[in-house]
This record gives sequence, structure tokens and C-alpha cells, in this order.
Amino acid sequence: MTENTAAAQSADYPNDAEVEAFYSDATADAGTVNAAFTAPAPTAKPRRRTKRVVETKEYAGMCRRTIAALGRRVGEGDVEAIVELVRLSETLDEAMHSAVRGLRAEGYSWGEIASRMDVTRQAVYQRFGKTEK
Repeated sequence: MTENTAAAQSADYPNDAEVEAFYSDATADAGTVNAAFTAPAPTAKPRRRTKRVVETKEYAGMCRRTIAALGRRVGEGDVEAIVELVRLSETLDEAMHSAVRGLRAEGYSWGEIASRMDVTRQAVYQRFGKTEK
């Protein structure tokens, strides 16, 4: 390597003083954060959502009437439809597990859920608590 080439290469690279100055400036600014690139701080999650206006009672009543009608149809001799009643029962059980998991995630206690179901806290936990985790 010639002296001219070595001099040209060293001119392309920073010397030790320049490297030290660069890193000391970078660490000095380490505590400074550009607000434009920073996500807002998370806010505390409210314990429960605001209550939406829905016709849950009316909808559940319609579902009960539909299930009762299906039961009457099976009882009148449509023996093949008993399979559909069994599937409906399984679907209802899955829906109840999903509902309880959702209520627990929203912050409801086992006791609050149990009081609405008119059973004990222990009964609700025994039925639905095993799948929570």
C-alpha cells in the first residue's frame, strides 16, 4: 500500500477523537425522546365497559321460544332432529363458557356472576373456572 493510498483511506474514516465525540453526543441525548415518534402512554383500563343499549332480554326470549318449538317438533315424531337438539345444547354450553370468560376478563367476580345465575360462587367456579387461564 502506498503512502498516498493510506492517507486517502484515513481521510475517509473518522479518527478516535471524532468517534469519541460522536458517541458522547449520542449518549447525552439518550434521555431525550422525540414526542412525534412516541406512542401515548396507555391509560388505565376501566373496570367495566359502558352499558350498551341492547334488547338482550327480548333476543334471549326469542331464542328460548325457538328452542322450545324445536323440542316440540322433535317430540311430535321427528326423531332425526334429536341430533340437532344435542348440538344446540353443546353450542349453548360453549356460549356460556365464552360469556363467563368474557365477564371475568371485564373484571366481574365469581360472586357477581353467580348472583345473576342464582347459584353459588363455588358452583359457577366449579363449572366454568377450570377453563379460565
